[in-house]
Amino acid sequence: MMDFFGRLLEYIERLWPFRPVEAWERGFYIVFSKPMKEVGQGIWPVIPYFTDVLVVPIAEARLTTPMLNIVLQNGKRLAFSVSARVKVVDVKKALIVVSTYQETTGEEVAAFIADFLADAKPDRLTSAIRRKNLIIEAVRELNNRTIEYGVEVIEIQFTNWIEDIKTYRLLNDSSLSPPSLTW
Repeated sequence: MMDFFGRLLEYIERLWPFRPVEAWERGFYIVFSKPMKEVGQGIWPVIPYFTDVLVVPIAEARLTTPMLNIVLQNGKRLAFSVSARVKVVDVKKALIVVSTYQETTGEEVAAFIADFLADAKPDRLTSAIRRKNLIIEAVRELNNRTIEYGVEVIEIQFTNWIEDIKTYRLLNDSSLSPPSLTW
């Protein structure tokens, strides 16, 4: 019985001729399945089945990577994780260019930073200040990738940094899980 009422409410919501866009969101009209004009905060009229307003949060969000293990150029092992501040800067690209912009951004940050650190000269990783300068450079390069689907990486911080660690793999390893997203 509850399933029936849930579906009934969903149907009524789909037929409702207005779509809200909150202050922390941006939206754009879809007219006959084509993306059209971007809209801001407010209540926007739609014609059910012919037009709609798709909405994306544009407030800054934070994503974290699981613990990642790499081998540096000098042969040492490094275990690290990062936390990144990100935001959507192009609503249409975020919804149209990639399937899920949140998951794609998390995977892109994890993969890019792992490759970037593995290719970095070992002397650039010796102190926190040198790592900070390195990560500023990494953010610029990472933004060249993420801007293609409308997301900007604002800042990256290391949450874990463990050098010369022996790595033992267990059957249930948390590093195999996808990045956690808070958007």
